[in-house]
Amino acid sequence: MAGEVVYVNLAGTHMIILNSLDAINGMVEKRMSIYSGRPWKMLVNEIMGFGYMMSLASQSPDLAETIGALLTTIAYGDKVYQHHGKDLVSIDTEAMNLLTAVFTQLWLVDVIPLARYIPAWFPGASFKVLGLRGKYLSTMIRYWAYGMVEDAVARGTADESIASKYMNQAGCSNENLRDALAVMYAGGVDTTATSLTNFLFCMALYPGWQQKIQREMDDAVGHGNAPTIEEITGLKLFNAGWKESFRWNPPVPLGKRTQYVTIGTDFSRYILRDSRLWGLDAHEFNPTRFLPEHNPNVDQLPNVLSIPVGFGSRVCLEKLLAERIGPQFACAILSHYEVCADGEQLTAEKPFEDMAIW
Repeated sequence: MAGEVVYVNLAGTHMIILNSLDAINGMVEKRMSIYSGRPWKMLVNEIMGFGYMMSLASQSPDLAETIGALLTTIAYGDKVYQHHGKDLVSIDTEAMNLLTAVFTQLWLVDVIPLARYIPAWFPGASFKVLGLRGKYLSTMIRYWAYGMVEDAVARGTADESIASKYMNQAGCSNENLRDALAVMYAGGVDTTATSLTNFLFCMALYPGWQQKIQREMDDAVGHGNAPTIEEITGLKLFNAGWKESFRWNPPVPLGKRTQYVTIGTDFSRYILRDSRLWGLDAHEFNPTRFLPEHNPNVDQLPNVLSIPVGFGSRVCLEKLLAERIGPQFACAILSHYEVCADGEQLTAEKPFEDMAIW
């Protein structure tokens, strides 16, 4: 797609597609009050009831359950996880799959909002059935686990969790707490699992780098030991590989929707594979670009961990959680296992599936 700023009118839906990092920074970050509003979809936000949830993305099913267990325990406590953890992961997975299917298509009700009142048998009204299922899933994510903690707090049997700690506290609205935890759980599982899956894919595709990182970990903490958060910060090769996985193959979408451009907006050309910024090997997986001994200008590079997850008020709400949990999971896996393809021929062109984010 040519141009850094491209305007598209799709059946009355106005979109501006930003194709450079500085264009995004200039509009979504520096002019946050003008451009950072999130698009509103009748089917997703109103009919399905996901309006309270600010960002959604797809996840790796194999990793989602493990990460979901951790986030369930953090948000709602170990008792909720022990009794309903797998059910919560199942609900979240179905919701993300449904939203991906819905958000990547154009629906009659999004173009003509009054169409929400037509009967389900009417031609073009298939969104009615999807809307009912989506409403059920959004309600379960929003209320079910929180309600269990609410009952436990009333009985005096709640275990430690974010929900039980801040529930009924002065200055903290229970409604805001409930919705924040729902977003943290649903989005946190997706963001963390997708980031981790992306990194492991890079390790399987480039086993030479996997071996270098494993040797670095063995030298730092001993063979078979997983490093702590503090120790991870000192693993130069691992951190370079983690950053390069975000730059080379962004695990979350870069799309930022907006409506208009004002006079005075300035754009330049920084994108994740721009050879003018990253060098002639911008399309190659090369973590050495983040090592000072190989790249004296490393301090001038943009923060690749922030670029894929958004800018301004459009930033992924689970960004900090994923940045903390993702590397810990990655190091724990590499300290005990060799990551390789299970009989599958991997290629550098393996794409991510479409996902929804707003």
